[in-house]
Amino acid sequence: MQIDSGTTQEFWQGGEDAPRASVRRLTIERCRIALWWLMLVAVVAVAIMNLRFLWIDVPRIMHRAVDHLEHDRFKLFLHLSTAPFILVTGAVLFRRALRERWPRLHRWGGRIYLSAVLVTAPATFLMALRETEGPLTVLSFATLSILWFGTALLAWRAALRRDHNTHGRWMVRNYALTFTNVTFRAELHLLLLLGFPLPLVYEPVRILQIIPNLIVAELIIRSRFLTAAKWSSLRLGQRKEWSITRTNSGSGTGTTANRSGS
Repeated sequence: MQIDSGTTQEFWQGGEDAPRASVRRLTIERCRIALWWLMLVAVVAVAIMNLRFLWIDVPRIMHRAVDHLEHDRFKLFLHLSTAPFILVTGAVLFRRALRERWPRLHRWGGRIYLSAVLVTAPATFLMALRETEGPLTVLSFATLSILWFGTALLAWRAALRRDHNTHGRWMVRNYALTFTNVTFRAELHLLLLLGFPLPLVYEPVRILQIIPNLIVAELIIRSRFLTAAKWSSLRLGQRKEWSITRTNSGSGTGTTANRSGS
């Protein structure tokens, strides 16, 4: 399955249906704006909560940090200090009005965001190797750090090539990983509200945290939710059309199968 690899329009722009916008476009646009505001409120709330780690007694509030204070103090506070900025900046960059009205501001914001991720991800990877909550937690944190770094690198590379389609797709995937800072807390507290004990659910939720986010990211990309002009333009999959072409060569007959993606 391909993701609009051959399109001539940019991922971040209005898409092929933009000139034919109608009242229904307002509906999907309002949905995008509402979801963006919901995301922004969530990331600002979590960012404010994360900022408290910079001035409070970390070992008293964050028991997991005790394992890192002796050997990973610099990496720990690098992660704690950049996380709020990365969360909020990434969310703001997804606002289409910002990209269209102030493209230079969007580009510089993107450079700062990706630089922060590329600096922080190696630190979180090294910290993950010192996790003491089990090998699966180590694997989860390490995988998250590797994917976070890799998607940021690919997004920056695509931006340098001015390949806006590819850049946009990698940014969606990268921010889906950043957003685990929010979704992990939401999923954990939901299970606690349902009556599950913390020791039972903490590690499974932590281990599986990236899977729902990456699934949602791929659905957003493949459906063209961020660029579709109207609801009918959404695509949850691509149909493959096969055509059979017969060619006559001398006394023999050849058959060629051609496949095209719609």
